[in-house]
Amino acid sequence: MSFGNNYMEFLNYLGSRGERRIVFGLERVLEALDRLDHPERAFKSVHIAGTNGKGSTAVFIEAILRKSGLKVGLYTSPHLVDVRERISIDRNPISEEDAGMMYKMVMDKCHDLDLTYFELLTIMAFLYFREAGVDFAVVETGLGGRLDATNIISPEVSVLTKISLDHEDLLGSDISSIAQEKCGIIKKGIPVVSSPQVEVVAKVIKETAEKMDAPLFFAKELPPDIGKISLKGTYQLENAATAVLAARTLESRGYINKIPPSPFQDVVWRGRLERLYYLPEIIVDGAHNPDACLSLAKYISEEFPFREKIIVFGAMRDKNIREMISILSNLTNHWILFDLGGERAASPREIARLGSLTNFCTASSEEEAIGKAADFGFKNPLILVTGSLYLVGRFIKWKMERRDCIS
Repeated sequence: MSFGNNYMEFLNYLGSRGERRIVFGLERVLEALDRLDHPERAFKSVHIAGTNGKGSTAVFIEAILRKSGLKVGLYTSPHLVDVRERISIDRNPISEEDAGMMYKMVMDKCHDLDLTYFELLTIMAFLYFREAGVDFAVVETGLGGRLDATNIISPEVSVLTKISLDHEDLLGSDISSIAQEKCGIIKKGIPVVSSPQVEVVAKVIKETAEKMDAPLFFAKELPPDIGKISLKGTYQLENAATAVLAARTLESRGYINKIPPSPFQDVVWRGRLERLYYLPEIIVDGAHNPDACLSLAKYISEEFPFREKIIVFGAMRDKNIREMISILSNLTNHWILFDLGGERAASPREIARLGSLTNFCTASSEEEAIGKAADFGFKNPLILVTGSLYLVGRFIKWKMERRDCIS
């Protein structure tokens, strides 16, 4: 039987819902999973929440479990190019046929629930993992934690990556409130592993873990015997250390025998300090909040101290654009402001106003942006594309579709 038509219906459904339509609450997800005989109960899981580093930590944990001989599902968001990136098994994205099949299975029983974009994908992921017989699933929250659609699993370990300010309009205006929302994934008696946190966040985590009688462990330095890490940036050492501590917790509970040698030497996580081209040198990074921009600026300034830098920047309107621009302005005063279009995206003029930029040009396509970069006349510039994962995804897709590669 062909499920090609179902896949197109699936894409149409997502398009009709809109990725950014957010409806907090678990009622629809719980009802759908009940009608589908609770696929989320068919496998063990690791649940991850945080502001920055969720995806990197997720793929690090996935690598350890997979290289330990387990069949591992991975659920992350957002995607960069293709929505199927979000749901994978052993790092192989769900096929169009399987996605169509999962969509039909969900809609056959849940068509009346008016599921959101993220709710549907979450339910499809759990169903796919059950149908494929995974041993473990590494599940990343979409937004927050307490009321996130993924927060119906009972994980073997809950993981909190670095928590900082982001999505203040939805999660709370201060870091303590945001931390409380993220800590909503902590379950009674289930071990919690956390990345190093600022004092106010660590306090919230400790209080929540104590209230839930959940053993709590904070990651420190990465053990020296782990070997090489393929992902760039010193902050990845922190994410890797968090992943290792989560794996040690699983090891202590008998799910793996020991962490395999050099588990991170070939881990791939696109759109994070990813070099698209060498000539001109184009690096894309999905930093989309001030804390991530600090890490990005630190890496770029240390790795390319003497290079002329041009930043191609685009961002969503709900981000702290003023502070992001302030941080990245320490790298350069050469800006190309990208018009992402859409209701949520900030226009180049809005970005310039918020960032107090006067020396900038604008672009609305990838080709135009690279052409504008060439117009600066620098001999060997570094072109940094950042501010939004949606912008990064556009440049990655642009590279994939090019036939006459730059270099």
